[in-house]
Amino acid sequence: MSNTLCQGCLVFDNQMNDTISKSDVCLINLKHGEKLFSENKQANRFYCIKKGRIILTRKGDKTLEEIIYVATSGDVIGIDSLVFNNKYHNSARSFKDAVVCKIDKKVFMENSEKTPKVVVSLLNRLISKIKTKDIEQNEVF
Repeated sequence: MSNTLCQGCLVFDNQMNDTISKSDVCLINLKHGEKLFSENKQANRFYCIKKGRIILTRKGDKTLEEIIYVATSGDVIGIDSLVFNNKYHNSARSFKDAVVCKIDKKVFMENSEKTPKVVVSLLNRLISKIKTKDIEQNEVF
């Protein structure tokens, strides 16, 4: 049942290799400017950036899109909306060509119950990103 798509995954540290099947993970190749998901649409999956950059935008005042984050290899996007059963609070599109792994909510929840290390690995990754962003923001000010 080993999944070669997940080997070398920066997000889950290979925790899902033995618990997830190839049919559970969808590898998506995006061309420059292709939309991954849209703001205010129901979140039923999240994405791990394998290669490339994904721009997260949000509609600001006067309906102009504001870039709020540029996700790169190893980043996870869309999980916050998914976990809280919300709609995506931003839109995502590729900046240059990108490769992402799409993981449906049902698959993630089932694997989380079977292998709690998956959740711990994801939490560690997200907390590490938050700490890094805090340091970068403090350096700016």
